[in-house]
Amino acid sequence: MAPSGGILVRTTHSVISVGTEKMKVEQAKMNLLQKARARPDQVRKVLDTARTWAGGAPGEVRNRWKRRRRWLQSGGSGGGG
Repeated sequence: MAPSGGILVRTTHSVISVGTEKMKVEQAKMNLLQKARARPDQVRKVLDTARTWAGGAPGEVRNRWKRRRRWLQSGGSGGGG
């Protein structure tokens, strides 16, 4: 049911690939250590940034965590995510 003054759109196609969606679902099941082991390049990037930023490691971890939560929203072009 559409909200008052709104419209309801039926999505028939999406531009997100099946592989991308599968990867996101698999990542959502991982804990933080598993994610770090799967992406050592990203861990290195966080540590390098933490060394150069004035906020240090705790600030960088906090910033990355906030961004990560936005990245993990599922859905394609019509998914609202």
